[in-house]
Amino acid sequence: MAFSIVSTVLASAVANGGTVTLSYPTGTTQMTFTGANASASGQVTVNDNERYVERASGVRVNFTYGASSITLTNNTGVTWPAGATIRAQLGYVALNSGSFVDRPWQVPDVDPTATTLGSAPTVSGLTCEVVKNGPWFMLRYNLSAVSITVTDGAASGSHGALKLFDFNEGAIMFLGCRQNYSAFTADGTGVTATVVFDIGVGTVAKSAAADGALGGATDDDVGGEIAVTLGSTSLPVSLISTTPAGSDGTATARDLYLNFSGTAATVAGNGTLAVTGSITVVGVLLDDD
Repeated sequence: MAFSIVSTVLASAVANGGTVTLSYPTGTTQMTFTGANASASGQVTVNDNERYVERASGVRVNFTYGASSITLTNNTGVTWPAGATIRAQLGYVALNSGSFVDRPWQVPDVDPTATTLGSAPTVSGLTCEVVKNGPWFMLRYNLSAVSITVTDGAASGSHGALKLFDFNEGAIMFLGCRQNYSAFTADGTGVTATVVFDIGVGTVAKSAAADGALGGATDDDVGGEIAVTLGSTSLPVSLISTTPAGSDGTATARDLYLNFSGTAATVAGNGTLAVTGSITVVGVLLDDD
């Protein structure tokens, strides 16, 4: 079983029985989700809160895969308000790939609804594909000039964090992470063109300056820090992290963040750093209380 995620913000309210039209995610077509690839395992969230599943009857959302677009039919019994963020998880069996490498997991979930991971936020330039087989999951991110907001901590350095995923409540074991970054673009005022920083993936947002260092218990526990000096470090830079990291989200659901820590000498004030590249995270759900 594999999943792609696509989202939109409603320009107007959609009443029960109304429809929403979505574009196909990059790299997919009608064939990806129909015929032998059809799985009827889609889900929709409204404002990352209410969650509705694809099914034949009852409270549900119907998915229609047309020649050039996807139509969601609101059969939930409620109106989706204007301005709401609609995030659709599109399920498919992934039998249409040209090679075995592109479709490593083809065993459908026993109960896709019960083992839903959570959702990726809507961020400009960020896409997330979720591949899931039972409790096992893979998150595949593409970043195209995704902006991290950087907060200046004066003599202490600077810090920033970008949320990558909201997990549902439950314990998680992260098994590995691959980071590959091909470009970093500083805003040039607060974050200078020669900024020195660490970047990594963790379960807690970097919330305090540490003069260019990550390496805390949770700010890079999933994907280890990569040290970069903008303008002199050769790009792309990549790192594969293979140390398992357990995260207990049974009481409070966990999140996933891309964290930044800049040195005091190379950050002159609040600013932004745009990141281009890819991140892949693999893990397994360990159930909930």
